[in-house]
Amino acid sequence: MGTSATNSGKISVLFHYDDQTVKKRLNSEQLTALLGADLIFIDQFKEERKIDKKVWKSHVNGVELAIYLKQHR
Repeated sequence: MGTSATNSGKISVLFHYDDQTVKKRLNSEQLTALLGADLIFIDQFKEERKIDKKVWKSHVNGVELAIYLKQHR
């Protein structure tokens, strides 16, 4: 996903936990907060998850961020 006039400053973020994937579009403030976070709450996962790794992926349409999550406790 690249930036364009209609998507200025937004980036696609894919959250992976077990066999589930949730896609969100974040603005620069949300992305900055995410990059500094150790824990995150995604509604579909029902409880906080610990961020295991962050992987930037580039492709023909731009860049996206994949966040891999694991159990918090």
